[in-house]
Amino acid sequence: MSRFGWSFFLFYAAAGLLFPYFPILLRGYGFDYQETSYLSSVRPFVILCAPPLLGWAIHKWNLKTQVVLTILGVLFALTAPLFFLPMSFGLCLLVSVIHFSFREPLKPLLESLTLNFVNRDGHHYGRIRILGSIGFIITALLGGKLFEWGPVYPFISAYFICALLCVPLYSSLGSTVKSETDKPRSNVTSLNRKQLLFLGLIFLRSLSHAPLMLFLSIFLREELGVEFRWIGVYWLVAVLAEILLLYFYRNLFKREHCFMVMGFSLIATILRLFFMSQVEAPWEVFILQLLHAFTFASFYLASIDYVEHLFKGEQKTMGLSLVTSVSLGLSAIIGMNLCGVLEPYLGIRGLFLAASGIPFLAIALLLYLRSLEPGKFKPQNPAEHI
Repeated sequence: MSRFGWSFFLFYAAAGLLFPYFPILLRGYGFDYQETSYLSSVRPFVILCAPPLLGWAIHKWNLKTQVVLTILGVLFALTAPLFFLPMSFGLCLLVSVIHFSFREPLKPLLESLTLNFVNRDGHHYGRIRILGSIGFIITALLGGKLFEWGPVYPFISAYFICALLCVPLYSSLGSTVKSETDKPRSNVTSLNRKQLLFLGLIFLRSLSHAPLMLFLSIFLREELGVEFRWIGVYWLVAVLAEILLLYFYRNLFKREHCFMVMGFSLIATILRLFFMSQVEAPWEVFILQLLHAFTFASFYLASIDYVEHLFKGEQKTMGLSLVTSVSLGLSAIIGMNLCGVLEPYLGIRGLFLAASGIPFLAIALLLYLRSLEPGKFKPQNPAEHI
């Protein structure tokens, strides 16, 4: 159990440096907002493409998941120092494509091996996975201090160390049970109307979060004057709120329908984005970050609940894969590029305000989707999946 837990810890420790600070790193290279938006969209593009292609390759050539994980982990670590190079836009684009192509498939492979381990030996997945959140919190807090020591080199050095430490752990993980990634993927053309509508709902919800994901750290630093060392605290608050809701979800929402939970989450998203466009002081952002528990964690659990109902049998793997590709890939690509195009006209506050209107469309889609379900439809409690 400790090997899997530490693998998640180090993977998300690297993520704790990458997610909050990558836009600031790009600004440190001298790129403007539009260039930062385009470069930030590389990662979601890779998420959209790389995992399905890798799953196809593993199945076609009957590759061992643990061996592929180890090879990708080595390449992930070896390509991290490329960010030390003096960056032009073209070179940074190339380096990002290469590096993220090795990094992004690691998550589904690691999760696949862990789920096999859990199912075989009876451990609790959530108790293993929570170490990843702890790793994220620690590095998100320390990342701001690294920027105070230097704009690029201390930050990339820490990121490289986290990546390098992952390699021996990945190589020690066994793969004695055939992974879900090893199974052939279902044909996407077999999706029915409700499944397509649900993916549209996921897309709209994720699209509304694009300005936050891209510009929150920059907004804190450049418009509210928050020091680098404190930026990680704002991400920490969001992650802690998320962990608390995941832990207490069963008590909070045990009687609620998954559609009601998703609707509540979309309303919380509207409020969070609208008030983000109006804030004048850092402490106001601090309070709004607490809503992350409801705008992300509750929606995630309710949507997993609905996937269990909507995608049956072998389609379940396809459904989870499509939700990931749409939420972290397609919506992020479109959202980040739209942010880059619109920011010169709207500003960051204007982007937050415009994004607050998107959940209204999602709510309309949610209501229509609910009307297609039978009146007595009541899926299992999503808390059971934690």
